[in-house]
Amino acid sequence: MLDRIEAAGDRTGTVQALYSAAIEGGNLVAAVDLVRDALAADAAALWREGRGGRVLLARASAGHAEAAALAAALAVPGQQPGRVDEPAPPADAIRAVVQAEGGLRLVIARGAGAPPFGAATLAQAADLAGHLRMACSLAARIGAANVERQVYSSLLDKLAVGAVFLDARGHVLQLTGMVREILAAQDGLCCLRGGIAATAGHDDRRLQAAIRAALAGVTDEPQVVPVGRASGQRGLGLVIHRIADCRGADEARGAAVVILVRDPEHSAEPECTMLRRLFDLTAAEAEVARQLAGGLSLDEVSEALGIRRNTARAHLRAIFSKSGINRQSELIRLVLKSAAMLGEEPLRLAS
Repeated sequence: MLDRIEAAGDRTGTVQALYSAAIEGGNLVAAVDLVRDALAADAAALWREGRGGRVLLARASAGHAEAAALAAALAVPGQQPGRVDEPAPPADAIRAVVQAEGGLRLVIARGAGAPPFGAATLAQAADLAGHLRMACSLAARIGAANVERQVYSSLLDKLAVGAVFLDARGHVLQLTGMVREILAAQDGLCCLRGGIAATAGHDDRRLQAAIRAALAGVTDEPQVVPVGRASGQRGLGLVIHRIADCRGADEARGAAVVILVRDPEHSAEPECTMLRRLFDLTAAEAEVARQLAGGLSLDEVSEALGIRRNTARAHLRAIFSKSGINRQSELIRLVLKSAAMLGEEPLRLAS
């Protein structure tokens, strides 16, 4: 009886470590190593079924020359007429293949002369293969969600909008880059006891009241709170909104409230590279368009770029011709509504 309890405890620990490695650490290598060691195998490989199936990962016991050869063999699929088989170790080795749902196969192997895998080990292998498949699936979802979050955060920064996510206790869960800069300067907003606060007392009273109302679900309408700045720069505009479905946020440490921060001093600018691609502009024309969209007059643009006014006007005429417009105000609206405002950073994060 005691042996069974200890075995169950070992299995539970292995499963917990497996999920921790694959999900929390994002380390599939460590997860496969755990499974291999738990099954007393010399090498293990993950094999994904499907068209032209592929080996995801092959791992050998550390410091074991024969195991390394086994892992190398497992990483090379055997060929049969008309299909691709799972990888196979040398003929004198011992191999077992465990099928998991979702087209995932776990291949485990021992070197020549090693004892074969018993029924209990194969049953444990099937169990761990199922957990491994689920851990891989969860890790992939978490990875996709993290990329999505980074893209959205980057987009908000490009559009000069910051975001703060609070849990059900009013503690900060996540911040976007622009808000981090504001909090670091402590000009208008600051961190206080795990939450967010306005640096001026009268502003903070309104901010905290709005946060409490959002957390309590008093209203589903967004609340707007202006926040002044001691530096003399134009004040921040905050929109506090309760996230629609935040049930269980306290237990799950999920987001309950989002605060959107608009900094009028932080102006978004289009990227010249994207302007060139969008409207087929030269480098000089794209820079003129960018400066005009930033609020400068044509005279100010020529001075900022160190070019003559006639040259700036020639660039402007070329921009009008290529973009199909004939007024400067139209050009500014076109640029500010274009994809050039989004920049390339969100695309790099998504790739």
